[in-house]
Order: sequence, then structure tokens, then C-alpha cells
Amino acid sequence: LWDGVVSEDGLHGVGLSGPHLELQERLSALQRAGRVVCLASRNAAEADVLQVFEERAAECALKREQLVACEVHLGPKPDSLQRLAEQLSLGLDSFVFIDDNAFEIEAVRATLPEVLAWHV
Repeated sequence: LWDGVVSEDGLHGVGLSGPHLELQERLSALQRAGRVVCLASRNAAEADVLQVFEERAAECALKREQLVACEVHLGPKPDSLQRLAEQLSLGLDSFVFIDDNAFEIEAVRATLPEVLAWHV
């Protein structure tokens, strides 16, 4: 959703422009069209991630209130997707996982083949 890692780069160190903003715009449009948008983030504190949505709201196309659920921690993202599926009572085959980290994409593909994983 942004360039950088909030827990490493800080609230004002992450980039919210270019392709990252375009991705947010597309996710926002999908949410407005009725799709469920969730967040699975590898960061030390959920509060730090949510602070980007709150304090830099004017720069974000995707708003905090458009996220149905969030999983923010330092654990594996496949675990996050499984918890989100359970929490929302959705099958994993209904999930699309988008990430800019090839390692995360491969981890999801290897662990949860029913999830469509898309590297951006």
C-alpha cells in the first residue's frame, strides 16, 4: 500500500505516491463496488500501521474504514490469511493476496495454493 515498512521507516518515511497510490485507488474502487478488502501486514505494531491511515489520510486513497479486517504482526502472512478467512467465515479460495515482496508471494503460494497470490 506504500513504499517502505512503517516499523522501520516511520510514519512519514513511507511513500504514498506513484504505483502505491494507484494500488490504493484500485483497492478503494473495488471496496466501493462491494469487494471485501483486508490488510495483512508484517509490522511490529498494528497501531503504527493504522496511524498512517489516520495521520496521513489526505494522502491515502484507501481509507481505514474501507478495511474490513486487519492482521498486523511479525508472523507469517499465510497465517494472517488463514485467520482472516476464519474471522470472516470466507473460504481461502475467495482471497486475492497482493504483495510487493516475492518471498511473501511464494510463501502464500506454497502454503495456501487456493489463494490467488499476485506480485506487484
